[in-house]
Amino acid sequence: LMRKLAAEADRAKAQAVKEAHKRAEAAAAAKTKDLERRLLQAEAAAKCAAADSAAAEREHVKAAKIKEDLTRKAAEKKRAKQDEEAKARADHLRRRETELKQQMAAAKKDAEQAAAA
Repeated sequence: LMRKLAAEADRAKAQAVKEAHKRAEAAAAAKTKDLERRLLQAEAAAKCAAADSAAAEREHVKAAKIKEDLTRKAAEKKRAKQDEEAKARADHLRRRETELKQQMAAAKKDAEQAAAA
């Protein structure tokens, strides 16, 4: 009877150990699956962050080019205005020179007429 009880106790103990191992394996598998899911989520988040970063960099480069273009256009506009002002001054000076030459010619003619009289 004692051997029979001991054998039954051993079987019960072995069964309990087997069930504990099964539960431990199931828990480990569930934890592994959860960790794998979390890893996939983290990888997806990292890809999104990298894409956002790349998009932000492209936008930054685009903005820098726009700023550069606007600066260049403003400088061109300023140069064009300065050129226009210089041309206007030159035109004014040429007209003034013509006026003075005409006045000198008239004065010379008056002087010649006065000398002849």
